[in-house]
Amino acid sequence: MRIKKVEIKNNIVLGDMSISFTDENMKVKDIIILAGENGCGKTTLLEIIYNFISGECVNTEDTRDEINKITVEFSDDEIEKLKRSNSLKYYFNNLVGKEVNFIMDYNFKYGQGFKINYKNKNNEIIEFDGNILNDVDMKDIMKVVYSTAEINFNSALIGAVTSKELDIDIRSLKQSSELGTEISQLLVDIKALDDADLSDWVNENPREVPPEEIKEIRLKRFKRAFGYIFDGKRFKGIRNINGSKEVIFEENGIETSINKLSSGEKQIVFRGGFLLKDSNKADGAIVLIDEPELSLHPRWQMKILEFFRRIFENIDGKQRSQLFVSTHSPFILHNDSRRNDKVIVMKKNEQGDVVQVDNPRFYSCNKEELIKEAFEIDTFIESINTVRDKHLIITEGKTDWKHMKKAYKKLLESKEIESVDIKFLEYKDSLGDSRLHQLIENISMLDNNKKIICIFDRDVSKTVNGFENTYKYHKNKVYSMLIPIPKHREETPEICVEHLYFDKDIKRERNGRRLYIGNEFSQKFGFHKGDNSIVCQKKDRCGENSYKIIDSDSFVAKIGNEDLNIAMSKNDFANNIIDEVDEFKEIDFSGFKPLFEKINEIIMLDDI
Repeated sequence: MRIKKVEIKNNIVLGDMSISFTDENMKVKDIIILAGENGCGKTTLLEIIYNFISGECVNTEDTRDEINKITVEFSDDEIEKLKRSNSLKYYFNNLVGKEVNFIMDYNFKYGQGFKINYKNKNNEIIEFDGNILNDVDMKDIMKVVYSTAEINFNSALIGAVTSKELDIDIRSLKQSSELGTEISQLLVDIKALDDADLSDWVNENPREVPPEEIKEIRLKRFKRAFGYIFDGKRFKGIRNINGSKEVIFEENGIETSINKLSSGEKQIVFRGGFLLKDSNKADGAIVLIDEPELSLHPRWQMKILEFFRRIFENIDGKQRSQLFVSTHSPFILHNDSRRNDKVIVMKKNEQGDVVQVDNPRFYSCNKEELIKEAFEIDTFIESINTVRDKHLIITEGKTDWKHMKKAYKKLLESKEIESVDIKFLEYKDSLGDSRLHQLIENISMLDNNKKIICIFDRDVSKTVNGFENTYKYHKNKVYSMLIPIPKHREETPEICVEHLYFDKDIKRERNGRRLYIGNEFSQKFGFHKGDNSIVCQKKDRCGENSYKIIDSDSFVAKIGNEDLNIAMSKNDFANNIIDEVDEFKEIDFSGFKPLFEKINEIIMLDDI
């Protein structure tokens, strides 16, 4: 079943409104995106659809004069079921075509508030009163699943395995306030069922290796779905901890219980789990999802629609259910994963009435609003606005741009490089590897005037492995690149920006403090090889084969004066170079030359 059209009369929020869910060829769309700011009736429309399919037509103070007409389109198989049904064939025997109109009257003028009509083969309107939506045969055809907008999910302690299973027959399923506990219990229960099935197979097939298809039969759908949207984090299993069963996730070898996931991760796990659990029984269902972007970082907002769409497609990629998604997130609207959908933008006019926008151009999509919502970096907004005539360089660390800007100036003065038409993003707080990746995803959605080049260090293997070349083109003039390896670092390529300097300059000292390099210390005890009275607290950064920069965060001290950190901060190191203090004069910047040569190479490229 698909909903083709909703006509609303005298709703307290929406007033009078007619909304079509078809394209210009009158074909019903698989995904409907209801866009608009809060208060414009998106959730109200979802509630009307839910109440219709669930057969709830309750007269309240808000709905006493309301009449709504829902036009549905049945599939050929569904029409045959209606005509074969002993209880329904009387109503639908004369049905020709696929359209049926259900009229809900909250004053109960019709039988139990409902009137149904359709055209027969003689083009006559067949009409009858009565709420047939609760008929047992109708329940097999008209199904609804509703994921409501909730924020603070948590799970109570799970004490034992119960009897929860997957793929219970759907009629009208609405997310409850106890969703956190329900999904945690479900994961515990289906893990136990999967383990029992595997154990039975092993007992029945001694000395044979169990095939993959017998393993985690029920859990696979959750692992696949979470794996699509999470980067690195995965559902690990169930642990018995202090008498309770804990649902455990893992990322980079670190385990996290389900209640300690971030609010955004919980949204994906709990709301995703709610929609996943009965998805195999959702053929023909109407799926309602209210504000899926809640608590999600823009990177996940851009993927969440595809995440939900995949839940309700068959093995051939065909949509099994019609999805209605309400949102006010431009990140859901502005991404390449959208397909076979219709966007309906709702807003209030000057009179306070809710209307559809005639030309539904996406709202809230200018650069300032997108990036502020994503990162709250005002300096980035200023840089975008003032970089109209220059290419923008964005670095991973808060001191990286300082080194590059100084090196660029000094190499220009010495005429070792040619002038490049660039500007650096200057900011105070580090983006880091992961946030720079996220920033790239968002700025590559924008219509950029000049090239934006994002530069990564080489000290994160996952990032390095993600580059087939030394640079990568995204779209809309956005590039990313790795720091080029200068000749003096060819044997130690896992470098960050400080490694573009030579060791003698890295180790320059001022006021008794300096940067150290990991191979200056023993790995086992952290003692400095040249002076055993100096110890590095973070031994994981030390050792003969370590070339990591040891700064003040690693805490280096002399025995007998353990409270005094003699390691310099990276920020002080950068400022000493920029200010050219006495101890930091005559710095060798030649290691930066390959960097600016690569930047110039990217600038000269024709954008794809």
